[in-house]
Amino acid sequence: MGDTGIGRKSILVVGGGSLGGMLAHDLSRTANVVVCDTARSLVRQLQCQGLKVSADGQTRTVRVTAVSDVSALRGRFFDGIVFAVKCMDFERAIAATARHCRTPRVICWQNGDPSLRLVQKCFPAADIVRAVTTGACRADGRGHVRIFLRGVVYWGVAQGSRIAPSWWAKQLPHDVYAERRVSDWRSAVWAKLIFNAVMNPLPIIAGTGYDVLRSNDGLYKDVLAAIAEGKRVARAHTITLAFDPARIVRAIRCGVYGRMQHRGSMYDDFMAGKPLELEAITGILLARAKAAGVAMPVLGGIYAAAQERYARAGQ
Repeated sequence: MGDTGIGRKSILVVGGGSLGGMLAHDLSRTANVVVCDTARSLVRQLQCQGLKVSADGQTRTVRVTAVSDVSALRGRFFDGIVFAVKCMDFERAIAATARHCRTPRVICWQNGDPSLRLVQKCFPAADIVRAVTTGACRADGRGHVRIFLRGVVYWGVAQGSRIAPSWWAKQLPHDVYAERRVSDWRSAVWAKLIFNAVMNPLPIIAGTGYDVLRSNDGLYKDVLAAIAEGKRVARAHTITLAFDPARIVRAIRCGVYGRMQHRGSMYDDFMAGKPLELEAITGILLARAKAAGVAMPVLGGIYAAAQERYARAGQ
């Protein structure tokens, strides 16, 4: 499938969910893209119907190669490999991919704080980049991704890597991506971690999208208080944030993004009865706070409320 013309790069996207689907779609403009996802129904849909993305009132479908097992790519060389899997699947996905595929470049888009030492161990000769986005998108599990907000991409180079993220930036369409480059990847990863740790459990607790912040004063104050706690944890770990998570929350509150009905993939997993990234995102920030001796009573309450809702739903 796809254009096999000379000069096009070959990129593997591991994880075909909301973020992985959006990236696969955008990278397909300049590269031959292969998507690997363990959801066989999604892979069949991509193989038969292609990958569909809706943004800015338009829908576009592109053809990508799709596989459900990375062993089907045994011996393949890729110009770059993108990891966009759930935090709890990260270690397994990295190890399995390294057994079967070769690449000089790896980029990790996880929203949590996964171990880059593992990536360096599995791909010792590769340049490693960490990236996060302030955008919002949602996948329906059937090969259709809806983009609510493009946001900004933040790039950071892992210690010991030799290149800036320039190669990856060139593969993405400049007409839809705004980018910022940071000298310390932790500054972007932690800013996104704090935002997600607070906001991802919110729809599970409230039963509605982020736009609940426009009408619920108490919840809005709690969210800002929890983010303030997260910022204190970052300072305790000597990390200067690349952006202020509270600024995005205030923009949602003021209606800058319209009716922001985005609920996030954690809510989708909650509704489907799947394992949540709650521990790998909110839980990891709480663990970092404990290690630094910083109290997080508000975020702790949000975490406990989401855990309770999840436990009740499983009864």
